[in-house]
Amino acid sequence: MGHYAERINGMPKYVASRTLAGPLEWNATLIEGKVVQAVPALKEKHAGTLIVSGCGELAHTLAQQGLVDEFWCWVNPHLWPAGPRILDGVGPIRLQLVVATPYRSGVVWLRYRPARA
Repeated sequence: MGHYAERINGMPKYVASRTLAGPLEWNATLIEGKVVQAVPALKEKHAGTLIVSGCGELAHTLAQQGLVDEFWCWVNPHLWPAGPRILDGVGPIRLQLVVATPYRSGVVWLRYRPARA
């Protein structure tokens, strides 16, 4: 998991919000306007990986608009009988496995790309 932390330390941070107004009081930049228009511009501006943490409304919107290049999932060796599902309500997205990395803890890190037709 250290690899993930190394990739984000020192990188610019952006916040997508409907309620905040910029400039922000912490080390992040507010995305102005519609996020589905801002993300392609950010991808052009920054070489490397843009990371969205979590699977809330922002992740749903990006997935629905086809703006996700990879999905990173950590599977933990615990089962819950109920709870939220990843990207619930987005609809089917066919995925192609890129890498599966198991750890001694039983956690497995999975990287998928949307499968191309």
